[in-house]
Amino acid sequence: MGRLEAVAVELIHRIVTDPARQTESSYRATLASGISDAEYVEIVGTVATVVGIDAFHRAAGFPLKDLPEPQPGEPSLRRPSRARLEGAWVPMVAPDALDPEDADLYTKDRNGNVIRALSLVPDEVRGLIDQSQNFYIEDLADHTAGRSITRPQIELIAARISALNECYY
Repeated sequence: MGRLEAVAVELIHRIVTDPARQTESSYRATLASGISDAEYVEIVGTVATVVGIDAFHRAAGFPLKDLPEPQPGEPSLRRPSRARLEGAWVPMVAPDALDPEDADLYTKDRNGNVIRALSLVPDEVRGLIDQSQNFYIEDLADHTAGRSITRPQIELIAARISALNECYY
């Protein structure tokens, strides 16, 4: 297995330690350094997943999990055919422009900007959905099932945590 390129390591450090530094100009510089837009989206999605899992473990007082061993193989490099630049730095796929194999990405209850921002790499959306269902909301159609607080309270807490963490989203 190979090692990550320096530009990928720098991007990961910037996302984890100072996400507010992630600007459109730093995105463009990352692309100019050899990272593709799809690799960028994959790195952002993967880092967000790992940070979310680590934050959950810290909050619950659990020891951090080791990263899984890399698996052999090549990425699919499949790019949704109708991904377009539409108001964001990265190409995205609108809910009405999905390829048939990606029809599961958006639903009535799952159509936010985070999903759209990761849609250039559909498996990153699927990973986010898996994480959300395990750590945040079990049933995306019923945001309060099994909860002591209301949906607006959940969103207030999530927004406050994002602000405290200087989340660039």
